[in-house]
Amino acid sequence: MSSDTPEEAPASALETQLLQLQTTFTQLWQKLKMPEPPAPENVVVCGTLYLGESLTSDTLANAIQSRVWFTYRSGFQPIARAENGPGPLAFLGPMLFNAIPNTTVGGVLDNHHFTTDVGWGCMIRTSQSLLANALQAATFGRDHVYAGPDSRLDALVALFADEYTAPFSIHNFIQVALELPLQVKPGEWFGPSAALLSIKRLCDRCAPSETPGFHVLISESCDLYDTEVEAHFARSSQPMLVLFPVRLGIDNVNAYYHSSLFQLLSLEQCVGIAGGKPSSSYYFFGFQDSELLYLDPHNLQAVSTDMETYHTTRCRSLPISALDPSMLIGLALHDLSDYSDLRALLGTTNKIVHFHKEPKRRKSAGDEDYVKVSMPELEGELIDDFVNISDQISDTEGGPEDAEPIVVEPSTELSVDASISKYDIVGHNDVV
Repeated sequence: MSSDTPEEAPASALETQLLQLQTTFTQLWQKLKMPEPPAPENVVVCGTLYLGESLTSDTLANAIQSRVWFTYRSGFQPIARAENGPGPLAFLGPMLFNAIPNTTVGGVLDNHHFTTDVGWGCMIRTSQSLLANALQAATFGRDHVYAGPDSRLDALVALFADEYTAPFSIHNFIQVALELPLQVKPGEWFGPSAALLSIKRLCDRCAPSETPGFHVLISESCDLYDTEVEAHFARSSQPMLVLFPVRLGIDNVNAYYHSSLFQLLSLEQCVGIAGGKPSSSYYFFGFQDSELLYLDPHNLQAVSTDMETYHTTRCRSLPISALDPSMLIGLALHDLSDYSDLRALLGTTNKIVHFHKEPKRRKSAGDEDYVKVSMPELEGELIDDFVNISDQISDTEGGPEDAEPIVVEPSTELSVDASISKYDIVGHNDVV
């Protein structure tokens, strides 16, 4: 018995499979042709958390642009070559590579005067950025947003102008570094120890009534003492800039310290890190996931008073695993409550910064009961990262310099001797 209905079931099943296959292929092709944008990630900039923001968003662009950014400059007031120091022609390669603006051939070939810091000044520029952003937060508040020309901001940036009359100029950084114990000459690269001692000396020489500044405390051991901080704010309303010169490993930052670095960058008191890679120094101001965000000083610009040249919406990132272990960390304390908040936030969890009620008398190496400190957490890795680098200048107000730096009294602040360059990046070749 025949049926009038054709047998279409097998054909329908095949068509269905083909349609499903076509749909799947079309969806896959659309994804390949127009990939979905990456999901926004959380970003931290100078202690502020931005939830679900990408680096290209207007919010993050404004936050990045609000950082003060110092870079290589050309055409500045000449800096004389030091006796037995490098000459400008030693940096002819990077100068030609960067196509120096507003500089004549005669200026480029002048081997007696520096008129640009191309090839050697990146650590000074990142140190300027750290100090300038600290001053900006102290002057305008930590939530300051750059909104174009501002006479007050102009005045702050003018403190860093490339001339001898500006208190925080590259000229004066070099001038104080030429003094004992550093004796760093023009054209020689600054390490973290030279940078921090220059910051301290320049801030100490500024009259608070004339130039906004900080009381600079250098903690080469990364220890903070309640009595010292309390004593300062009891006698002065001047904010405190705490600088930590650290070496957190041998060739790279030890993973033991990664979370602690991110924690420090998450603090509103943090004003950034001057450090980078063995051949370059950057100004780090935040992070995204495991990537550190930084402003690059290796962008050559002509000397200018145009505020737009001191700001940028573009930043770069560096995996924390690629960070050189030598760096300079800055924390700004506006008042005693700032310190209390900092202590409460870090507590005993941070592996870099440590808090104590007061300094304790330390025994000399000749004492019989001398104790060698060890850190079993590092599982035998070399941890000889922190050394005493006591300065030859006094860090006290109205008190004599400690004749025996191994003994620290509660009323005496630690000072720094940057003649020991343990923290410095060795073999620097600042060529971009």
